[in-house]
Amino acid sequence: MVRRAVSPRLAAVLALAGAASLAPLAARAQGTAQVAALVDISTTALSIGQMQDVRFGNVIAGVPVTIDPRTNANAGQFVIHGNRNAQIRVTLALPATLTTGTWTMPITFSATQGCWRRQAGQGGCTRFNPVNAVVQRIRNQNAPNNTFYVWVGGTVSPAAVQHTGVYLGTITLTVAYTGN
Repeated sequence: MVRRAVSPRLAAVLALAGAASLAPLAARAQGTAQVAALVDISTTALSIGQMQDVRFGNVIAGVPVTIDPRTNANAGQFVIHGNRNAQIRVTLALPATLTTGTWTMPITFSATQGCWRRQAGQGGCTRFNPVNAVVQRIRNQNAPNNTFYVWVGGTVSPAAVQHTGVYLGTITLTVAYTGN
């Protein structure tokens, strides 16, 4: 048997060819896959309806009057309609005084003078502090039952020598989707 000398260049080519044949097959293969990006645009706008003002009625000078949002038919009431089961943040801006002309009367809100429920009927509503925002979900029903109700009470404290007149103030409810 005759042996031949292998040139260094040929040895390098044979070494590379051998190494390539040992590489895993997956390294030479390639593939692709796709996923869809979906967005569901809601046709249900977020809306707020003012259903009733807080009505303290006739009060006597020096005698405080309290409206309980869970039990008093004179509580202020709002209704919110929006996306089914969407999470919302409800915030109330509350006045510190009611006014008539240049005269004022204090109004306060205790930690239980807000109440919420996903359906009409304040008797079963959940109390909350109206000074703090409420984060809850809209009722998981088709329109027009995709609702969230808020009731608000308060306490007016007329002075013993309170000037007569109709005192007014504004309670503003703001609602926004949280994205959750």
